[in-house]
Amino acid sequence: MKIQFIAALTVLAVVAHAQENMLPKVIPPSPETASLGKYSEITTSLYTGNPGIGIPLFTTQNQSHPVSVSLSYSGTGIRVSEEPSRVGLGFTLNAGGAITRVVRGLPDESGWGYFSTSAAFPMAKAGWTSGLTDSEYAFVEQIAWGQLDAEPDVYSFNFMGVSGKFFYDEDGNWQCTNNADLKITSPLTESGDEWTVTDNKGTVYYFGSTSNSREFSSTTVEDVHGFLTYPTGWYLTKIKFADGSSDVTFSYSSPLSYSFTLSVQQTTNYIVSTSSPTFNGLVTRSITQGVISPVLSSIDLPNETINFTYGSTSAVRGGKYLSKIARYSKSAAQDIQSFQFTYSTTGRFKLTEVTEYSASNAAGKKYQLYYNATALPEFDSFAQDHYGFYNGASNLTLIPYLAYPFQDSIHCANRNVNPAVIAAESLIKIVYPTGGSTEYQYEAHSYVDSFSLDSIFIGGIRVKRIKIDDGNGTIQTKRYEYLNPYVYQPIPNGAAFYSYTYTTVPGSCVGSSTPTTYTVLTSGNNFSYGGWGSDLIAYGKVITYDGESGEKGKTISYFTEAEVSSGTGFPFAPGAVRDAQGGLLLKEEVYSASSILIHSIINEYDVTERSHVYGFKAGFLTDYTCWDATNLGRTYDLLAVTSFGIYSQWVTLKKTTERSMATGSSSVYTETVKNFYYNNTVHRNVTREQSVDSKGNEYNSYTLYPGDYAAGTTFINDMITNHQTALPIEQVTCVTNGSGTFAVSGQLTEYNAGGKGLINKIWVAKIDAPTPLSGFKFSNTAAGVLPFSTTAGSFSKDSRYESRVQFNAYTSRGKVLNVTPVDAPPTSYQWGYSDQYPIAETKNSANDQFYHHNFEESLGFGSGMVRDTTRRHTGKYSGKIENGGSGEVYIFSSTWLTFTAGSIKKMRYSVWVYSTGPSSEIFLMMKRAGELGYPPYFHNTGSMVTGRWVLLEGVADVPSDAAEFNLRVDNNSAGTVWYDDLRMCPADAEMTTYTYEPLVGMTSQSDGRNKATYYDYDSFQRLIAIKDQDGNPVKTFSYHYKN
Repeated sequence: MKIQFIAALTVLAVVAHAQENMLPKVIPPSPETASLGKYSEITTSLYTGNPGIGIPLFTTQNQSHPVSVSLSYSGTGIRVSEEPSRVGLGFTLNAGGAITRVVRGLPDESGWGYFSTSAAFPMAKAGWTSGLTDSEYAFVEQIAWGQLDAEPDVYSFNFMGVSGKFFYDEDGNWQCTNNADLKITSPLTESGDEWTVTDNKGTVYYFGSTSNSREFSSTTVEDVHGFLTYPTGWYLTKIKFADGSSDVTFSYSSPLSYSFTLSVQQTTNYIVSTSSPTFNGLVTRSITQGVISPVLSSIDLPNETINFTYGSTSAVRGGKYLSKIARYSKSAAQDIQSFQFTYSTTGRFKLTEVTEYSASNAAGKKYQLYYNATALPEFDSFAQDHYGFYNGASNLTLIPYLAYPFQDSIHCANRNVNPAVIAAESLIKIVYPTGGSTEYQYEAHSYVDSFSLDSIFIGGIRVKRIKIDDGNGTIQTKRYEYLNPYVYQPIPNGAAFYSYTYTTVPGSCVGSSTPTTYTVLTSGNNFSYGGWGSDLIAYGKVITYDGESGEKGKTISYFTEAEVSSGTGFPFAPGAVRDAQGGLLLKEEVYSASSILIHSIINEYDVTERSHVYGFKAGFLTDYTCWDATNLGRTYDLLAVTSFGIYSQWVTLKKTTERSMATGSSSVYTETVKNFYYNNTVHRNVTREQSVDSKGNEYNSYTLYPGDYAAGTTFINDMITNHQTALPIEQVTCVTNGSGTFAVSGQLTEYNAGGKGLINKIWVAKIDAPTPLSGFKFSNTAAGVLPFSTTAGSFSKDSRYESRVQFNAYTSRGKVLNVTPVDAPPTSYQWGYSDQYPIAETKNSANDQFYHHNFEESLGFGSGMVRDTTRRHTGKYSGKIENGGSGEVYIFSSTWLTFTAGSIKKMRYSVWVYSTGPSSEIFLMMKRAGELGYPPYFHNTGSMVTGRWVLLEGVADVPSDAAEFNLRVDNNSAGTVWYDDLRMCPADAEMTTYTYEPLVGMTSQSDGRNKATYYDYDSFQRLIAIKDQDGNPVKTFSYHYKN
């Protein structure tokens, strides 16, 4: 029992240490901690072999909600039909986002689309060939004709680093296939023109709010409903943050209108019963699509506008490419950073250079990009494999050679994968600003057939080797070996993939006729590749060698398999995809250079199907044509009907086992086992984390969220309304041993009403010794009852909870103004630069009991004071008073502080002044509450020093009836005086003040003694010097780039 009790006390000590860090991190880190940052982002997906190449451009200085702009490249191979984007072949600009859809059949929201048909017909039925009522049969026949559509469209989202797919389920709700906790509203099912997506912290993203932000597509081949135009994309237009921070808005210029060849389809047919069939000619059909596409022009943030400039070229759809991104500083009224993009028109339009330019337009950091020299053919070339990738074949058709009778008479095509050319025009090397580089070597996807032991090639490429050169002679090599393949797309190895049969029966509507059966050959694979754009292949085991042969060790990774079906036969409905369960790390083993296991992680998962929706396709197998004079239409048909499903899966990490081996041994190790529980399917968060120590003590950490309480508490109700489902309210740790279960720590967070996610108070349970569970109350259950073991109650905390931190006030933009720890004086903040940066921190003062003014944003004084840049003590601005020589000139601050009379005994006040000749003064003006006229009380200090900055500082005794305080500054004779960094606060308070260059960083920090530290930057926003209060360098930095 003693050992168990000591273990519990150890937990108490750890928790107590963690609770010391409850105060908000308001002041940004010192510029000295800044580094050059990452020049590339290499996040190789071992599961798919995609190197996941990224080029980070910049992240905005929006402190609470930064916005990143970057480029990403998918190294999976370039298909023959793939056209370059506005940032070049294979690249994507990450700057905002969009909701997109692929229309399958007819648009869902049209009168003939899925939303209408799903309400009119039981979608859960499958494989109907008989047993339908006459009305149901007629309904399915319209589906086969294409007059109605029973296939739900494919919807996707990609914004601010969040991506996924979603669908409209049978209960009328939008569901993510990976069960992401997003709240989605749509103009397709509700009123309005915009989509909204709310994440689990209450941030709302708006899409398609303006006409220029919506993409439209149109078919150029008339169907039974004529030419159709419908929306296929809704681009991000606004981000609204729950805490009230300034919105981020995205603007779009006039959209581009263009058309392109979507696909080339070829068909032919022959009569099956003929001993020497004759092909009825080759029909080639180009499917073109018209597009009206949005063009991102700017992103507006509180302190900056990001502008996107485009050039003209015929090599890109719509004729526009991205030529420049510029960051415009609102405070500096100029571009302070820009990136220019250079492209090559050799082969396809490719990005070859990214160059950063400074505020003075000096060229700086540069990325150089190189590509595989094998050229791709024309977009409509027949030289492509089964999957659309280049194979170098001299094909005259797209219909493949797959054991058709007499197929040589139509010159069938070679559609096999060609590993030698499949990486044509793929990115193979990036040279970074430091002179270092990364090289990528690819190979075709393949696996070894378990029976023939032959290598079977699949479309696309995977990374085989990555070489990283640091620019200083050190080269790091990573080599990848892919095993245990998961083949998600069917390998076309038979005629069924490119053919189907149908029968016609000509003649009268009465009597018998002789049927004729045809085989139709097609150029496109009849089986849908995964239905929802799944990967062609993935791998269950991947070995990463550190060094060509693992000279520095190796890592073996194991991954879960997705559930993907390729569909069935005619009429070729898309296959079902449950891909949320795929690609999860099952096990990772790290080995030393001598192949000794040194570390391992084993993960276990649970998969739960949460929602689904069904669709179906129908087609004619036998066609009876009537020639009766009174009935020229079809009277009855034999139909093929195939249903398919779309599914939402909730995949959760259930257990993690981590082992660290003793040096030189794989059998002696320390092991940590954690179990995770998810007891509320609404918010999907981890509600309990369990672990067991080496002594057998079981630790359970419980976390309660807004959705874990019954209604009735205002702040919780508001959080649920605003979908703030991921913000924790109570966190309790219990230990279970041979003596029972004990609560050892508890922390509870109350939020302000209004659903902004702003903390009101943090409570900590006073548990000096482990408390039996029977005597402890979770905030949603009765005493002694564990959460989720009974119906949740309304919010009511245990009596042991003591207030530790009180957040007393916020700005309208959600920035904290005052916080009071229970065992320390209050700390208050003043915010500036459009509420983005803290400009003053005052300890031992309420937020309305101190004053600081630095002239950076506003004048803040009466008439006669001029905001000036000629001289300044910190920042970029100061206040200036010019005196023509007719006597003293004095001006009052526009701000009065109000106190309860008698509550303040002494006040400290100060200002920095620079004089060209006249003496200068600062006055602390004091008056009674509500008193009019000139203040009766004052205290002042002055200086006659000229030609340099001087601190004027005074401490005044406050009259017992004084309640209102103000500052006055004086220029006493002819000449000019500049004033900067005014302060006023109780004498026992300590104030630290800051200035910034928005978008760059902190430029000065002045401590409680008014001593400044300065931070200088070059034109590329890089820290180059730290200086003391006299301007003497304390530390300098230099930057060198090789290109």
